[in-house]
Amino acid sequence: MKAVASTAKRVFWRWKTASFIDNSVLRACVTERLTPSSPTNHRTEGVRAFWRGRSAEQAACDYLKQAGLTLVDRNIRLANGEIDIIVQEQNILIFVEVRYRSASSLVSATQSVDTNKQSRIINAAHAYLQRNPRWQNQLCRFDVIAVENSADGYLFNWLKNAFTT
Repeated sequence: MKAVASTAKRVFWRWKTASFIDNSVLRACVTERLTPSSPTNHRTEGVRAFWRGRSAEQAACDYLKQAGLTLVDRNIRLANGEIDIIVQEQNILIFVEVRYRSASSLVSATQSVDTNKQSRIINAAHAYLQRNPRWQNQLCRFDVIAVENSADGYLFNWLKNAFTT
């Protein structure tokens, strides 16, 4: 795997959440919040978090396509880890980690990609390249897209070349 040497760049972009969430049940899961006085159901909270994450990944994927990148693969689960999105930009294969955080989170989305998470992503990328010989000699890059919820929809912070091998 060849790394791309460049400085990290941040790109901000807004995306309306309602454009692809048509199912009213899904919308309720994504937007409903538990109040402090309501009983907590950890299973329900986990389901909501799952759908919020999926929604953010879909939005990030749409954003990357609009930016002119070609989708190669999504949601790759390997023994070594997982890769959210793989896209291609010219001759560069980009492994993208999508992180969703609400405005009230204590840790920002970009800060949540610590060295342990980075090593899992790198290991998963190596495993993916081993299984797909077509990409083995391709230049590779690791990006992070931080997705935050705002009143207008999603706000994206695209950190290009966020970490290296």
